[in-house]
Amino acid sequence: MVDAGGQTQVNADAGKHIIRTARASGVRHIVLDPLISLHSGLSENDASKMEDVLSVIRQVAHRGGVSVDLVHHIVKSHTGDTEGRAGDMHSGRGSAAITGALRCAYTMARMSEKRGKALFLSPNESARYVRVDDAKANYHAFEREAAWYKFESINLTNGDSVGVLAPVNMAELEERAEALRQQGAIEEAGRLLRYVTTEVLAAGEPLSVSAITRQQPERLFEAVGLKKSAVEALITTLFENDRTHPVTVDDREFRVRMDGGSGRGGRGRARMLAVEPVENTPFSGDV
Repeated sequence: MVDAGGQTQVNADAGKHIIRTARASGVRHIVLDPLISLHSGLSENDASKMEDVLSVIRQVAHRGGVSVDLVHHIVKSHTGDTEGRAGDMHSGRGSAAITGALRCAYTMARMSEKRGKALFLSPNESARYVRVDDAKANYHAFEREAAWYKFESINLTNGDSVGVLAPVNMAELEERAEALRQQGAIEEAGRLLRYVTTEVLAAGEPLSVSAITRQQPERLFEAVGLKKSAVEALITTLFENDRTHPVTVDDREFRVRMDGGSGRGGRGRARMLAVEPVENTPFSGDV
C-alpha cells in the first residue's frame, strides 16, 4: 500500500503473488509482521485508510485459502508496567478499525519487574518470560488465564543459536516462590527470636517491644534484615494467642514469651518480651 498525493493505491501484484504462492505451496497460515510495513505513508489513526489495508489482507485470506496472523505494535506504556495492557484489545496503536476487522486478537507482553520480584526472579531472568492473553475471541471461548512462555536458546546444526518460546507452567513457579517466601519467613523469625533473646539476656530483665525496635534500629536491621515496622508486625504475629517459642543461643535453650498488652478498663500495658532458660526439659509449647 502507498499513499500518493492523498490517494490510497493498492499494489495488486503483491497481493496476487502472495495468493498464487500460498495456493501453489499448500500454505495454510501466513504471518504478516508488522502491520506498519504493509503500507507506506498512511496514518494508522485514519480508519478509512486502515480499512483499505485490511481489505487487501482479507482478500489474501479468502482467495488464498489461508489464515492470517497480523502483528501490530501496541502503544507505549508510561507506567513502566510491561503487563499493564495485557489482554486489552484496545492497546494496539491507531484506529479501532484495526481491531474491529479482526476475528481473534491476543496480546504478548513481557513479565513485569514486580511479578518477577514476587517470583524471586532476577530482572534479566524475568525478561525472558512472556505472557499471551486473549483480547478478542469471536471463534472460540474467551480464556481469561494467560498462557506463559519462556525464551530458550536452541543451537542449530549450522552453528547458529536462535531463541524460541517454550511453554511454562506458571503454577510451578508460584509454588516455588511460595516455598521460598515461607522459608524466608522462618529464617527471619529465627533471626528475630535470637536477637530478642540476646538483648533480654544482656539487659538482665524483660524488654518492651519499643526498646527492642527503637533503641538501636541499625543494629536490629543488621541482625534481622528487617526494618522497624516489619519487626513490630512480625513480633505481633509470633506472639499472638500467648504463644511461646524455643530459642537456642550459645548451645543453651531458652523460651521466649510476651507479657502484658492489656490492662484494666481496656487500657493497654507495655508489651514486654521475657526470656527464661529451659533446664534439660523438652519444650512442649506452641511454636
